[in-house]
Amino acid sequence: MTDEIKAALRNISMLILSVGFLGVGMLKLIAFPAMVTAFEQWQLPSWSMYLIGVIELAIAVSLFYQPWRSKAIMAAFGLMLGAICIHLIAGQFSQLYGPLVVLLFAGLLRFTES
Repeated sequence: MTDEIKAALRNISMLILSVGFLGVGMLKLIAFPAMVTAFEQWQLPSWSMYLIGVIELAIAVSLFYQPWRSKAIMAAFGLMLGAICIHLIAGQFSQLYGPLVVLLFAGLLRFTES
């Protein structure tokens, strides 16, 4: 794979992940009703929604700062593995696509970093 293709894939993955985490993180921080309902269904404390929102915003920003990028990618992996577990426990199998797509892009970003 050429360096230009790797750079393009890296930039596209960073942009998609960053916009996604920024959007979903903001929905949690403004207590969007659908997010509040979801956290209630999962029987998670309300403060966890805000904590996860802050983590998602931190990931979105950190992806663009090279020294922190690998840590942001690992945080994204951890967060999405947690999301997958929550959806599996709740029996929300149709909700697995989002976290799996994020894992795909995070893996692609990690691959293009090396």
